[in-house]
Amino acid sequence: GRSSFSITPQANNGIINLPLSDKFKRFSLSNLIDEYFNSTQDTSADETMQIEHTVPQSYLFGLVTINKIIKERVIVAKRDLVLQEAKLAFLPRNLFFNIGRYRKNPDVTIPFNLRMDKKYFEDKNSGNYTLQGFTRNLNEVHYISYIKRNGIWFLCDDNNVHAISEAEAKNAVKQAYVLHYK
Repeated sequence: GRSSFSITPQANNGIINLPLSDKFKRFSLSNLIDEYFNSTQDTSADETMQIEHTVPQSYLFGLVTINKIIKERVIVAKRDLVLQEAKLAFLPRNLFFNIGRYRKNPDVTIPFNLRMDKKYFEDKNSGNYTLQGFTRNLNEVHYISYIKRNGIWFLCDDNNVHAISEAEAKNAVKQAYVLHYK
């Protein structure tokens, strides 16, 4: 079976939460997005049927034979996976992704330019997005942000804000928690 539902910005506060699934050995934003919008749910279930049959049984050294009715439940079919398909109601101006790095901290391949295909949207539009900023965690309580303004990347660490190279931003984004695309 296939179930489908629509996501509006109000339903998830405009942030798409992408957990790091054990399904992948290497993580990329495109894999996480595909998994979010088209995830398989493990809902295996057995369909059973009750069957009755007669079995002759002998008693008293085989002198007396009676028929015994046996009822059995037999698995006749097995349903394994259900595809759950999510769609955004419309093509938003801004996209925010939260990568769930709760116990895992692997590098994630994150593009600076992201194409969101029409399969993700109810209105069948598609869009090209550019990474405008991201946040990463340096330790349990210290977060830093990276913001792109007028083509220049800036590192924002408390009161310390300074320009960085695009190469530095590309390296840092691998550990991002929150991504902002426009």
